[in-house]
Amino acid sequence: EVDQVCKELKKQLDTLTSENSKFQTQAQVLFVFVFEQLNEAERSLALLRTELEEVQNRKKEEVTLLQAAREETETKYGKHLEEWQREKETLLTQIRATGDEKGTVAQLQEQITQLKQEHEQAQQLLQLSASNTLSELNTVKQEKEELQKRLIEKKEEVAQVSKQLFDRALNMESEQQKLQEEKETALRAVEGSTQRVSELEQALTKEKDTTREVALLLEQEQAKYATLQLEQGSLTNQVLVLSQKITEQDTKILELTERKDYLEKKTAEQEEAQKQKDNAENKLVESKSVENEQELTALRQDNVRLQSDVTGLKEEIVQLQTAKTDHVKRLEGEVEQHLRTIQLQEQSLQVIYIRCVIFTSNIIFFLSKKKKKSK
Repeated sequence: EVDQVCKELKKQLDTLTSENSKFQTQAQVLFVFVFEQLNEAERSLALLRTELEEVQNRKKEEVTLLQAAREETETKYGKHLEEWQREKETLLTQIRATGDEKGTVAQLQEQITQLKQEHEQAQQLLQLSASNTLSELNTVKQEKEELQKRLIEKKEEVAQVSKQLFDRALNMESEQQKLQEEKETALRAVEGSTQRVSELEQALTKEKDTTREVALLLEQEQAKYATLQLEQGSLTNQVLVLSQKITEQDTKILELTERKDYLEKKTAEQEEAQKQKDNAENKLVESKSVENEQELTALRQDNVRLQSDVTGLKEEIVQLQTAKTDHVKRLEGEVEQHLRTIQLQEQSLQVIYIRCVIFTSNIIFFLSKKKKKSK
């Protein structure tokens, strides 16, 4: 019955966790949607701001152009007015000076009417330019007001979307709190079965500690194996150096043998010369005196010295050959001993690895049994 209750509680926990994960995914999707909506709103606001800046720049340019045109018209027609007033004053002075001819007065009146017409035309042009500027300013103001209205509408839309998303987030938080409460109740109900799980976890920790110890032993053995490989490499290097030395000794032995052959040839030549001299001595004993005896003694001494050199060289060659054989045997024995030790260590490492594999398989089997029992 307790197992059935635990299973039901676990099922409830699984359903609650799945629902919680679903709500979390929905919240993430909503957050992404809100973020995208905010980005779009920011982009639209940036576009509207750029449009406003462009409109304001156009407005400024148009205002400057209108001001320049107005200044030009004012300067132009102001000059005309000043000239007209000057002509008027001159005519009035002339009228006051003469004051009798009607034709001059009529001409002056015609000129005055012409000047008045020109003045009226100038005023009309100024009014038209002013009305145009006012109409353009009104259009710019209308465009600005429309853009501001669009900005306000966009801000209201963003505020509505954010409010809706905030409400949905609050609802999701409340639902998540409910799920959390249900989960806590289920966990409180499952607390009775947690002791068995804690015992299993303790056993697992112990087994993990043992596996760690085995892994440390494996690492130590691998480090030893690496050091042995390094020693083997150093021994191979020593063997190469010794082989080079042996080759050098072989070259020396060859040189000594060549020298020995040369000395033997020389001794044979000297012996032949000695025989010839002996024959000559037998033939010319009477004719030759003390000088021949001295030369013979010198030749005999040279012969004795050469023979002693030959014997010494033979002894050196024999010693070098014996030393070479002893050294080679000693090196071969050391190399064989190191190879045996390396093979033994490799065998021990293989045995340790097999034990580790068996131990891990036993642990896995034990854990599978524990899981089956717990289920």
